[in-house]
Amino acid sequence: MIRNISKVAKPLVVALIGVYFANKFNIFDFITFIPEEKSFDICITVYFAILEILSEFFAKSAYAKFTSEISVVLSLNNTEVSIDSTPIIKFNQSGLAEATITVSIVGRKKHYSDFQLVVANSSFATMQANIHDREASIDNTGNYIIDLEKMFGNTNSRIYVSSSFRITFAREFSDTERSIEISPELKRKARRNFHPWITFKHNKAFLKVER
Repeated sequence: MIRNISKVAKPLVVALIGVYFANKFNIFDFITFIPEEKSFDICITVYFAILEILSEFFAKSAYAKFTSEISVVLSLNNTEVSIDSTPIIKFNQSGLAEATITVSIVGRKKHYSDFQLVVANSSFATMQANIHDREASIDNTGNYIIDLEKMFGNTNSRIYVSSSFRITFAREFSDTERSIEISPELKRKARRNFHPWITFKHNKAFLKVER
C-alpha cells in the first residue's frame, strides 16, 4: 500500500519542488547561447530529471527501512516450491494428507509483533501442526496458525528469515467428492486487519477428496 501511495505522491512532489527551484534559481539564465524564452522549459526538464533520480534513490532507501515483505508458498511435500504453483492436496487410503507451507520474510521483527499467518479450517478435514514447530499451532476453532514474530528469534534487526512447516490433514468421513481452496491469510491478533507497511504475496492450493 505504501508503494502505491508513493507512486501517486512522488510525481506531484517532484513537480512542485522542480518548479520552485526553477523559479528561485534558473542556472540556464546564465548560459548565453540558450534563448531566454527557452531557458525555463529547459531548466524544468533538467531539474525534473535530477529530482526523479534523487527521489527514486531515497524512496528505495526509505522503503527498505520502513517496510517488510512476506512470501507464503503452499506446496506438496518434497516438491519444488513455487509461488506460481497451485498444488492439489489429495488424501491417501488412510484418510491423511500432507502439505508444506514455506514462509519467507524480509523485514523487522517489530512489523510482525501483532500478526499471525492463518490457514482456515476446512469443512471436511481437521488440521494438525508438528509439535516440534514452536511457531505453529492449531487454535480453538481448528485454524492452522503461524506466529510470525517467533520466526525472528531474539533479533530486532532487518533480516531475511525463512521456515517450512508441515501441515497434516485428517479427513472426516465422507462418501462424496469434495474440494476446497486453501489460501493463507495475514491477520492481526487483536486490532483491525490493516498492514500498509507489509507486502504480502502467496499462492493457493486445493484440498481434494476423491471417491
